[in-house]
Amino acid sequence: MTYEFPKLSGVPYIRFLARMHRHLQPNWYLEVGTNTGRSLQKATGNAIAVDPDFKVSANVIGTRKQTHFYQMTSDAFYDGKYAKAHCDSIDFAFLDGLHLFEFLLRDFIGTEKLSTTDGVIAMHDCIPMTYVAAKRNWDTKATNAWTGDVWKLVPILKKYRPDLTIDVLDCPPSGLTIVTNLDPKNDTLERHYDEIISDFTELSLTDYGEEKLINELNIVNSRAYPANRFVGGTAPVVQPEKSATEVATEIVDSIRGLGSDKSGYDIRRMEPGVRGHSGDERSEFDGGPCIAIKIPPEDHTVCNHWGEYHFAVSLSKSLNKLGLKTRIDCRSEWYKNRTHGDVELVLRGGFEFEPISELPCIYWVLYPSKERIPKDLIHADHVFVASEGFAEVIRRKTSAGSVSVLLQCTDRDIFSPDTCSEPARENVLFVGLAMRHRINGGAVKLALEAGEDVVVWGRDWQAMPQATCRGERVPNEQLGTLYASANVVLNDHVPRMRKNGFVNNRVFDVLASGSALVMDAVTGIPEALRPYIYRYEDVASMRESLDKALSESEEIKRSRIEFAQYIRDNHSFDTRAIQIKQMMNALIAARSDNRRQING
Repeated sequence: MTYEFPKLSGVPYIRFLARMHRHLQPNWYLEVGTNTGRSLQKATGNAIAVDPDFKVSANVIGTRKQTHFYQMTSDAFYDGKYAKAHCDSIDFAFLDGLHLFEFLLRDFIGTEKLSTTDGVIAMHDCIPMTYVAAKRNWDTKATNAWTGDVWKLVPILKKYRPDLTIDVLDCPPSGLTIVTNLDPKNDTLERHYDEIISDFTELSLTDYGEEKLINELNIVNSRAYPANRFVGGTAPVVQPEKSATEVATEIVDSIRGLGSDKSGYDIRRMEPGVRGHSGDERSEFDGGPCIAIKIPPEDHTVCNHWGEYHFAVSLSKSLNKLGLKTRIDCRSEWYKNRTHGDVELVLRGGFEFEPISELPCIYWVLYPSKERIPKDLIHADHVFVASEGFAEVIRRKTSAGSVSVLLQCTDRDIFSPDTCSEPARENVLFVGLAMRHRINGGAVKLALEAGEDVVVWGRDWQAMPQATCRGERVPNEQLGTLYASANVVLNDHVPRMRKNGFVNNRVFDVLASGSALVMDAVTGIPEALRPYIYRYEDVASMRESLDKALSESEEIKRSRIEFAQYIRDNHSFDTRAIQIKQMMNALIAARSDNRRQING
């Protein structure tokens, strides 16, 4: 039988558990089914681990004050009331024991009794991967992955404990179930235990019905699910610096100041909040606009060597999450791929672009070109600039009427402290090309002159043999793991960027990975980021910054790891995509004949 559950593409469960630990900051954490200790490593507070056969080989204790291991079955643990010997209550628990529903049911009952009403219980494997994996008996010849019949727990809890709040998240490989609104005094499950066992033991997934289970699970997008939304009294997730409404209002106000644009429509007539079309209107725009992202590489055969291509891929992915169609056009495709209904988004590099009046056009100036202020900016409907200072220069020295700041950013799907659970593999790391300014006086050269060993990834580093080169290229999807596994990551900027206050995306990538960042002094660094950056100007200040970064206290390290989530919440492609979408809709709304393009 074909198994048709949707493929899980959310935050991997280990990474999501790490997020929960950072946000909840539990005083006492209970884990049933520790096995190798991979999940236990993520615990930030005191911990109790239960497993009848520990296979721990790594350091799973870290800096915790207390970690207690109970090598026994979970039934024996709960019956012996061992948890009470250490604490009054459990704040957060993760249940991942034997994959039979009655064992997980008993683990849940025992854990809830130890919890407070605002405690949190997470359970693994409630979304089976295949019919074979969902059977009570593990057929090792048919499948390596076995979730057993613990998928029954969600239907059981919803039937007997409707007072609980249950969220099933799409965390690969087999989901993560979060249960809150606990009641330690509720004995409903115990009183009905024999009835539950009788009704559910022989029930197969085929008997229960796949569609019925999918509906009951009501799988939630883990990427959009705040890790601490369900707990009162804990530190809140850092909210975006501005709300979507505030950003939208600023965009509309900016566009209103334009007057009439190059195609002759009167922007002063537009009203905010115009969305979609009504009545029987039909046109080729009904499917919504396509954002054509224009990038400077000549064609797709050379794309992998251009940072703008990887930038465009991440941006495209975030725009797609908002329901927008996208297309990435290399320079040879800029004009021949044009389609009526496109919105052109130009990642302005070193090549001039020619907008046309028929298509809304947005520029995003990621760095200053050789001519410093591109002349073609005045033909764009709106210009985003990745530098506050340079945006002001453009306003003063050109006739570009609609200009706003949109800094570079990071891909939260790639860069996170959770991408690496092992001790640091590199002490001081740099990833990038050995460009002329780096060979002559960049971060790597100064660090080497300061007496530090530096590991580099990138092309042409044979010109600086003192550095240890690991390879010429790191796949973009592996870059987050590389950054997260380094004690310190070096960064520098092309002189034109540094002079004009442009902050490169490596700043956001490294901070989102939770690693210490040592970089050159750039005036455009946002105020909130500055406490988490060590800056240098010469060899002496490089040595001083490296010493501080390499000798951070545990408190500073924890603060930096927590700050990584702030970067991921406020400076990701997801947040930039929202602003771009709002600008796109505002521009389309300003063209009265094109209002039907607006994507809600």
